[in-house]
Amino acid sequence: MGTSRPSGLHSAGHRGRALTGKLQILDSKPPVDTPDDHPFVRLCLTSLCNETGYTGAPEGVPYYSDCAVIAPALNLPMVIIGPGELGHSGRPDEYCEIEKLEASVRVYRNIAETYLT
Repeated sequence: MGTSRPSGLHSAGHRGRALTGKLQILDSKPPVDTPDDHPFVRLCLTSLCNETGYTGAPEGVPYYSDCAVIAPALNLPMVIIGPGELGHSGRPDEYCEIEKLEASVRVYRNIAETYLT
């Protein structure tokens, strides 16, 4: 079994041309990582499960969130929970089903009432 390469790289290599380039990082933000066993994460999962039946584990997402700036600045645990479809956020055709929006309000309310009292 060999390695797989994009066809453009494969054909350029056969012609004896070296591929060169530069990578410049223009902006970098640290990932937001609240431990899975943190009480706030557990509360969020419990609230989500009670409202929606979700029983999965916390997982990361491959996109930027303001949490990368807010969490360290305020020294608060952060969890991203939203009613929209993964991958649709910020797109021109972004949408959210009303039922999911209403359920998210109940989840957020439960989290706030429990965590802040």
